Amino acid sequence: MKSKRSRFRSCIGCLGIVVLLLSLIGLIVGMKLDRDFSIRSNFVFLEFRNSREPLAVKLASGKWAVVTKMNSEAMAGALEKNVKRRGDGFRWSTLSVRRKSNIWRESLLNGMVGSEVHVVEFDPEHFEFSPWFEQEGAEFVPSDSLSVLKATGPETRFVVGANYYGPDGQPLGWLVRDGKEIRKQWKSWSGFFFVKGGVPRFGPRSLLESTQGELTQATQGYPSVMKDGILFDYVTKNEDEFFNGSELNFRSLAGVTEDGRIIFVLSGTGGMMDMAEVTRIAKFAGVHDATLLDGGRALQYGLRGPGGKEGFHSFNNTVDWDGLPQRFAPERPPVFLLVRRKK
Repeated sequence: MKSKRSRFRSCIGCLGIVVLLLSLIGLIVGMKLDRDFSIRSNFVFLEFRNSREPLAVKLASGKWAVVTKMNSEAMAGALEKNVKRRGDGFRWSTLSVRRKSNIWRESLLNGMVGSEVHVVEFDPEHFEFSPWFEQEGAEFVPSDSLSVLKATGPETRFVVGANYYGPDGQPLGWLVRDGKEIRKQWKSWSGFFFVKGGVPRFGPRSLLESTQGELTQATQGYPSVMKDGILFDYVTKNEDEFFNGSELNFRSLAGVTEDGRIIFVLSGTGGMMDMAEVTRIAKFAGVHDATLLDGGRALQYGLRGPGGKEGFHSFNNTVDWDGLPQRFAPERPPVFLLVRRKK
């Protein structure tokens, strides 16, 4: 017959196993929720969305610098120091970013989550750019970035949500593929991706109209934020002139450098920015002309490179659970920008 001490030790051992199993189950559930709903990222969003503190970037030296007080040399050093993936004609760098914490919850998240902004660069000599979508009759079929990567084959290196879209899941604004106009232009929207004469560009309507060559590909976004390296007044002086540009949110910017390289600046885990912050990061990264792509809850992108596929989505884009509240319903863009390696 077991002594009381032996029975006590057995109970403690069983309790330890139960705690371990519950911890393991909690970890698995947490990882799945984070994968499906970007839980860590959205904790940062909820805690910092009303913050008045400026965005700071971790430099190559390990010091932190506020975006507005950086320069191109400091940004180049930070990007080169933090190259995540590199290949022929492309580079993916990940910047560590943060806002000053004023309460304990913010300090905890700054220490645990590690917020990021990604800067992805492509050389058009090696890559071609075009919109991607699928239709069933006249209706566009919403999708997600990793599904698009899979569907478009191994030559596709990068996909990102392009056009804004309405509650019905259908795209808004101009859409041209392989020279065929699919959707008409919206005259009030100022941002464009286009390919003329085989050269991909991003920027305002004036750049579209002044660029020569046959138009083969185009999408429309809102707004354009930069031309000839100059930030538009509503970026620096009145972010809310046309929409809530001062709002901290998940952002997606696409631009072109003076020598023609294409650069995407993208929110990663916890990497919310306002319009001025994402635009300044782009400028210091070398962008000359730029426009915003769809962001917020709809932001998603995927990369195929050395080491496999990788992606980010700011909210749910895959889970269709019965009884899921509408606010947790999937966000699936109908149109993506596709970057494919040239054959």
